[in-house]
Amino acid sequence: MGRFDSWVVAGSLPDIAYLTKDQPEVVHPWVGMRDGVYCVYFKHEKAHLPLEVFFRRLAKREPNLGVRARRKNGKTTSITFNRHERVTLSPRLQQVLAELAR
Repeated sequence: MGRFDSWVVAGSLPDIAYLTKDQPEVVHPWVGMRDGVYCVYFKHEKAHLPLEVFFRRLAKREPNLGVRARRKNGKTTSITFNRHERVTLSPRLQQVLAELAR
């Protein structure tokens, strides 16, 4: 079991909320299981990477960081962390990211 496994709820990360532009809706990063490890899909790399990798890269504020999310209608959309005005991080996630950034 990974460090961040308990953060996954119903296949998503509710500690990250993103407001979509067209047809406004709050979505959360989609999380899948690969080889027994929870992963998010990195859109620019077209690869599933473990949550640990995702959180470290998010903590470092990597430019152009983007992951996939699912809308209520089942279609996928992208969450881009460059758009700070659309992203909300929970206080507990902000704390963990601050620790990882050190």
